[in-house]
Amino acid sequence: MKCLASRLGPRSFAPSHSVASQLATAPGSPYIAEPSRTIPFLTTRPQHLSRLSQIAEPMGFRFEGLASLDALAAYLRKAPALAVWTDAYLADGDWREVLSLCREHSPHLPVFVTASSDSPTLWTEALHAGVAEWIVAPFAAPEVRRCLLLSASPREGNEWPVERTQPRQATR
Repeated sequence: MKCLASRLGPRSFAPSHSVASQLATAPGSPYIAEPSRTIPFLTTRPQHLSRLSQIAEPMGFRFEGLASLDALAAYLRKAPALAVWTDAYLADGDWREVLSLCREHSPHLPVFVTASSDSPTLWTEALHAGVAEWIVAPFAAPEVRRCLLLSASPREGNEWPVERTQPRQATR
């Protein structure tokens, strides 16, 4: 099934994310997005959720905004997740705690971290710790699409596709 916004069409009223989330999670709702294409996103920044949703929805993905680590833990207990996206810093923790929680739930669940600025030190630390990707706002659509496809790509264990793990060769 498609999410509510895609059923309404381009000229129809598009509900806010909170209204859409309430409709999508109501028992028996015909607007529930496919669980395998819904991605939990821990954020306290509605503008990040809105921007990523604009890019993801035409691809058939849906972000579900979560505000805390407790909300993520509850989400992971009730539904399988394709991946988890999170802001680098949250009110009740940071990306390290999100990664730890995800590893407890499923050792190979990919975690994508969003940030307002690029810090080579944090980026390197996150990738070495097992984060799938570090994505910097304002979120370029091609980069987000690549990460969404990476979220959905089949992999064995903790192995990512070769294109992700090896540096690109310079072409002349």
